[in-house]
Amino acid sequence: MDKKFKISKVDALIYISTFACFKIDILSYVSKGFTFFYLLLELFCAIYFTLKILSQEKLQIIDIATVVYCSWGLISTIFNSISLDTWLRETIRMVAMIYALRWGLKHNPQCYIHTNAIYIGWLTIINTIVACIIAPNPLLYDNGVSPIFILGGDNTSVRIYILAVLFSLLAINNKRRQKYFAFLVWLSFVLFSWVRDLGTGKICVFILTIGSIVYILKKRSLPKNALKIIGIVNVILFFILIVVNNISAFSYVIVKVLHRDLTLTARTVIWNITIKKIAESPILGNGYVTGKQFESMLPGIIGVNAHNTFLMMLYMGGIILLLMFVITYLSTQKVYDAQRHKELYNILPIAFMAMLVRSQVEGGDAAFLFFMCHFIYRISKQEQSVKFEKINNRL
Repeated sequence: MDKKFKISKVDALIYISTFACFKIDILSYVSKGFTFFYLLLELFCAIYFTLKILSQEKLQIIDIATVVYCSWGLISTIFNSISLDTWLRETIRMVAMIYALRWGLKHNPQCYIHTNAIYIGWLTIINTIVACIIAPNPLLYDNGVSPIFILGGDNTSVRIYILAVLFSLLAINNKRRQKYFAFLVWLSFVLFSWVRDLGTGKICVFILTIGSIVYILKKRSLPKNALKIIGIVNVILFFILIVVNNISAFSYVIVKVLHRDLTLTARTVIWNITIKKIAESPILGNGYVTGKQFESMLPGIIGVNAHNTFLMMLYMGGIILLLMFVITYLSTQKVYDAQRHKELYNILPIAFMAMLVRSQVEGGDAAFLFFMCHFIYRISKQEQSVKFEKINNRL
């Protein structure tokens, strides 16, 4: 009986990291004590898991690019004489997410994936149930404007739903109960996106659904160099939306399907203003500003960021910051595209595609993009190790 309920140190640390990295955001609105509590947990995870991983593994290009990304953000913020509060909060969370993931996958990947699948999955299910019960109202409004639910803002919750679907599918081991749970998580994402009328949510649901049916249920192979293709598609999308500013190319989907205007709820106006600010400091950037500081440069428009994560990287840290993400992505792409993967791992690039497309119209997803890069990178490296061991055993 004792052995059955015994929790190892590794498992306990995975439970703590999951709770710390994927917050129940509504608690922060209930009491500042919860905000401080979560920050302490994230700080512990950031320091502990980073030191463990960097002391146990050889430093890779993906690690160097991540460290430089965080460091350049600090330099830019200091040189622009901006408070370090925003940089600290965002950096601590990003580092905690990344290296808790790396440590969990290294020491007990099954526990890490199943713990996140159950915890995040149930959070999204409960979040959707609450949203359906109180529709069309939220639990509360942030500053009287932004609707808040258990997972925080309705739009920002989409990235948690993407991860919930990802983890729940990865946790399937040909068990009917796990398949039902994965379906329930997917259904909660569908319902939440439609109840809250989230345009980005609907697009991400579409990508995950079609991708899962074609490449997991139908067991078709992903295209060769899948991440390279995904990267090129997103570069083209960024070029059309931001550089050329030809949003009319997507007019049918935006107006007829998503029921939005061709400014994408004033996003095009925000993009143009942000580009002008980037041009003033293209190398150093403008630092990690608060939402209110960013909004102060907009002409009567509500917008706490650039509503494009890549544009926001350029705004905060100039070309250097965006370049560090590009290097991180290319490092991941090189490792993933160099080998064939288990059919279940097809969900990784599919979920990444959904997250990247969301990042084209939302500005605060940098931590989640880096998280996905490190996730895919680590899984690919572990697959390589297993294959290498099998080859050696045959010799």
